[in-house]
Amino acid sequence: MKPLISQQVVKSRIQGAEHVPGVAPKYNWTYPALVTIMREEGIAALYKGFVPKVLRLAPGGGVLLLVVEFTLGVFRQGTSFCWMAYDWWD
Repeated sequence: MKPLISQQVVKSRIQGAEHVPGVAPKYNWTYPALVTIMREEGIAALYKGFVPKVLRLAPGGGVLLLVVEFTLGVFRQGTSFCWMAYDWWD
């Protein structure tokens, strides 16, 4: 299962934190980092990457849908496949 957008934001903050010797990082564990982000920036900060993620995944999802529908159409015909004989607009 893929992490939610908010979990990815917290993970990115933990991984991107500067590690200075002798100083505790601002974001070090998951739940304290989640609370810190919500307190300082609000709940909306947990969904900062939502739109870019959707824009990145949507074209792949569309292609997958077309491939699945095309393949199911070939199997439903019950004949051997010839791309020139396939009725694309049904």
